[in-house]
Amino acid sequence: MSEEYRKLVALMLTDIVAYTAMVQRDEPLTLRLLSEHHEILRRLFGEHRGREVKCTGDGFLVEFESPTRALECALAIHAGLASHFAESPADESLQVRVGIHLGDVVHRDDDVFGDGVNVTARIEPLSEPGGVCISRQVYDQVRNRTDVRFDRIGEKRVKNVREPIEVFRVLPAGSEAIPIRARGSDRSRIAVLPFANTSPDPGDAYFADGMTEELIYTLSKIQGLHVIAQTSTMLYRNSPKPISQIAAELDVGSILEGSVRKADDTVRITAQLIDAATQEHIWSERYDRQFEAVFDIQSEIAQHVAEALEVHLVAHDQDQITKKSTENLDAYTLFLRGRLFWSRRTPDSLNRAVSLFRQAINLDPDYALAHAGLADTLLLMPGFFSSLSSALTYPQARDAALRAIELDDTLAEPYATLGLINSHYEFDFEESERKFRQAVSLRPNYATAYHWRAILHLYARRFAEAERDYREALELDPLSVIVNADLGQFYYYSRQFDRAAAQLRDTLDIEPRFPYARTFLAMTLVQLGDPEAALAELDQAEGWTPEGIPWMGWVHALAHCMMGQQDKAQDLLDRLLAKQRETYVAPCHLALLYFALGQIDEGVAQLEQA
Repeated sequence: MSEEYRKLVALMLTDIVAYTAMVQRDEPLTLRLLSEHHEILRRLFGEHRGREVKCTGDGFLVEFESPTRALECALAIHAGLASHFAESPADESLQVRVGIHLGDVVHRDDDVFGDGVNVTARIEPLSEPGGVCISRQVYDQVRNRTDVRFDRIGEKRVKNVREPIEVFRVLPAGSEAIPIRARGSDRSRIAVLPFANTSPDPGDAYFADGMTEELIYTLSKIQGLHVIAQTSTMLYRNSPKPISQIAAELDVGSILEGSVRKADDTVRITAQLIDAATQEHIWSERYDRQFEAVFDIQSEIAQHVAEALEVHLVAHDQDQITKKSTENLDAYTLFLRGRLFWSRRTPDSLNRAVSLFRQAINLDPDYALAHAGLADTLLLMPGFFSSLSSALTYPQARDAALRAIELDDTLAEPYATLGLINSHYEFDFEESERKFRQAVSLRPNYATAYHWRAILHLYARRFAEAERDYREALELDPLSVIVNADLGQFYYYSRQFDRAAAQLRDTLDIEPRFPYARTFLAMTLVQLGDPEAALAELDQAEGWTPEGIPWMGWVHALAHCMMGQQDKAQDLLDRLLAKQRETYVAPCHLALLYFALGQIDEGVAQLEQA
């Protein structure tokens, strides 16, 4: 009978960046590099008294007697690989990622089991190529080293582990130290939870949601606050989780919650600000007003929150939080409903949002935010979320964004919209960069600006900058399904397919019914050589079909071709060609189907048409 015992150890997991893509590109070269990699790492494990638990193919699971030895070994690995491949071309070298955790594990038959192993496996993909990520437990042991600097990534939820894991990135030598916030102590990081709808009419729930979003929007204008975006906080509607757990998952020190009761022409709003660390109320208030005073209530709450958190309001902040976006309450109501549908990111919801924003504009042609909302919605519709042509929707989006700026040049949203149009439609990357800088300058808490700028960097193949902006967006909107999914898309397009699959599965843990993430996961599984699993994912993409979203047709076709089912792939292509006679189907999507079927000339002709 094998001996089994528990022990507290430092665990390290290593993984070669883009290994699967390297094998597909040049298998003999990759196997030679893999052999060199194994030789270097095994030598360094021995030098730092690490025990190799197992080889995972392109990586290792190793245990150390202390976090310090594990970190020293990780740094030596990167230095050793960099030195070994210093004279090699980029395509004849490799990089690794490293994750380190200190945890209690079970030893059995020279292997290790338990939460410690699971946590280490989830930390490793968070590191950058050539980087190291560590858990809070490791950081507490190595934080006083003077030769290493750390950057706090934040709280991360880990599968099969009850509590979120706090993760830190080890910075390259020579980097400036980044201040590390004490856990839960930064009260200026605030989350506004969904306000409860206590109105007699359950249909007024949209108004409570709108009040939540408007408070988030108003508070985010205050320079001294760091406000979590609505897409993350809305996941806690009616949540049974205690405030302390929600605060830990969102990495905030303060929580604002409340309720809204709308009846006829009156409104009652209650609000309370809670210290996440102590669970004590910092401030609370109840407002009984006429409905037309709703804008005044929002600005009053924002001012009271700032005062309670001892955040100084400069003149610009005061002007911004008291400025009314419209005097027309019906237009305001339509705008709130439009933003709600915009955030859902489905073809039907985007069509509803367009209609609602246009109705708001009809009621108040000078409503700048409604024009900005219309621009954002039209911007999203081509490609992934509908079969509309970008040649139709992008000029309309640009006109709406320019009109919003003409009405209010202090809004960040339309500048970010123009930035994405500059990169997506006009391919003017320099102008796109300028627009995003302007958006971030106007509203540093605007997660979408960082998100869309990351896409610009991806297009320009500035991968490190793209990943930094995705991380910044997630710092402000950690549970956003679209930002999490697009980080997976980033890993896909940078050919980090294993990492893409892990990120997209994490996204589906947040929202299992998000077809965009599921379809990108299917694309990733095709690249990983598992077409059956890809088709199974596509079958679960609720509401999305190749006819409705032609982009999906290519994924279906490629998966069928990999399985030798060219007839099914050809049927998909024929159906889309028939659809093209009735409505717009992007030539680039048809080209991808032709290429999947090996019909190269036809595919090239479609690209020339595009």
